[in-house]
Amino acid sequence: GVREPEAEGAIRRRENRGLALLVGTNAWNALGIGLFGPLLPYWFSARFGAGAGAIGSVFGLTFVLTALASIVMGAVADRVGLVRAVVAVRLVEVGLLGCMPFMPTFAWAAGLYAARSVLNRGSVGARQAFGVSMVRDQRRGLASSLNNVSWSLPSAAGPALAGWMMSLGSLDLPLFLAAALQLAYAILFGTALRPYDPTARPRPRPVAGA
Repeated sequence: GVREPEAEGAIRRRENRGLALLVGTNAWNALGIGLFGPLLPYWFSARFGAGAGAIGSVFGLTFVLTALASIVMGAVADRVGLVRAVVAVRLVEVGLLGCMPFMPTFAWAAGLYAARSVLNRGSVGARQAFGVSMVRDQRRGLASSLNNVSWSLPSAAGPALAGWMMSLGSLDLPLFLAAALQLAYAILFGTALRPYDPTARPRPRPVAGA
């Protein structure tokens, strides 16, 4: 019938809009991560004189704690919804990242980074689940690919920009800029993508007498 192609077209257009919003939103966060992630060991060394052993231990600890954070994040997402959980975690991360340049010692700065990194990696599963939930089963491969591209390409520009700023003597500027970009990501994720949150949709009420 005529209605079936029309319905299919409407569903596909909605999915495409959602994927476009997801790609654009992810780009802000990916650029922010690229600004400080790859050059963070250098930042620890230049700012506090930390050695490779101390820096490596901090990074190793974050990977161990990430497993626990992933489990907790899954439970939180089930309780409050994917979008609300991701936004709440991201806002905490922004605060931790923005405070790192003000820390007086390596231990304090490393502790904030570890907490921020654990929250970020612990929410990866929730963000991936949200991306594929925006489309039907037959288009989930496309959604996963676009999700990965939207993270990989913008983050590639971050290290070069951060290295340039640090070479000019702006050691802390990449971190502040990264925090601002991730704040923008949290705002966009919580507003533009909220209508696509499947966990926020009202559940159907049981039929009386069933």
